[in-house]
Amino acid sequence: MKLFLKCFLLLCVVALAGFGYLLFSASQQGPLSMPKSVMIERGMGSRAIAQTLANEGIISSPYPFLLQTRLLQRGITLKAGEYAFEPRLSMLQVIEKMHRGDVVVHNMTIPEGWTTREAQEALAREPLLVGAVPAAKEGSILPETYQFERGEERGAVLARMQKAQQTLLSSLWQNRSTNLAIQTPEQALILASIVEKETGRHGERERIAAVFHNRLRQGMMLQADPTVIYAVTKGRYKLERPISKTDLTTPDAYNTYTVAGLPPTPICNPGKAALQATLNPASTNDMYFVADPEGHHQFSNNLEQHNQYVKALRASERTSEAANNPAPIPTKPAVKTAKKKASSKKSTKPSRKKKSKS
Repeated sequence: MKLFLKCFLLLCVVALAGFGYLLFSASQQGPLSMPKSVMIERGMGSRAIAQTLANEGIISSPYPFLLQTRLLQRGITLKAGEYAFEPRLSMLQVIEKMHRGDVVVHNMTIPEGWTTREAQEALAREPLLVGAVPAAKEGSILPETYQFERGEERGAVLARMQKAQQTLLSSLWQNRSTNLAIQTPEQALILASIVEKETGRHGERERIAAVFHNRLRQGMMLQADPTVIYAVTKGRYKLERPISKTDLTTPDAYNTYTVAGLPPTPICNPGKAALQATLNPASTNDMYFVADPEGHHQFSNNLEQHNQYVKALRASERTSEAANNPAPIPTKPAVKTAKKKASSKKSTKPSRKKKSKS
């Protein structure tokens, strides 16, 4: 009985010493000397995680890590993802970091005015994402900067982009101005995509949106050049040439020079500013606008004034072109003078003798 009691007490002392050592070692600095990123894949168990961390030099040995997570912190969840470990992190700090899911996040920016195809191509090119890019409708993405994790599905990132657009459009629609020429959020999205392509200048979007609203109210064609470009390309490529007369006159559902009203779908993904301008346009009677080479617009409420602006702009363009490309100054051709050479031959013509007076 005494022997059994002594053995039991000895085991308790050993266990307590081991427990104390485990706690002490878990709080000591780790072996990592330089920052390092490690990917913990989805589906990895605690043993595989411990071995990976040991192989990467984040922890000294996998066994104390397993004891810590399985016995001392039983039930703790270690989340998958890409982790950036700082030098000398203790085992407890590593476990806490992975329990919080403090993973590395990366950024992807979708610029205003991109087509859905361009956004899909950007997702497909991102090497840190996995999976196929799902199909998506034109105009269904909100241009913005999005965060994602290494190994995340491309479809999940695209879904966040679409959800962000739906949320924003719903909010802006609830706070729209009255007496608009559009009746649904879908129409607002289509018109905003045209505004987005017409200008990126702050302060002009509202006036351009007003022109389109005024034209729609009066049943006038929008005559928006970006819709002509989309009619040609369908958003599949960039038109690397000026719009031609044929482009303007070719009937197409997207060509607002040949079809009244709005196109059937958006022509790009409009940003928040374009959506706000479309739903809260300026209060003007403008019916026309024309852009100068710097992207500034001249607005007018009648065709006569608009034609004057266009005429003055074209004259200014011709003057600028002439100043930048002056005609060459003609040079007077050099006159070559031939030197007269003295003849070395004797004349064969007989000489006439002067007659003497008798």
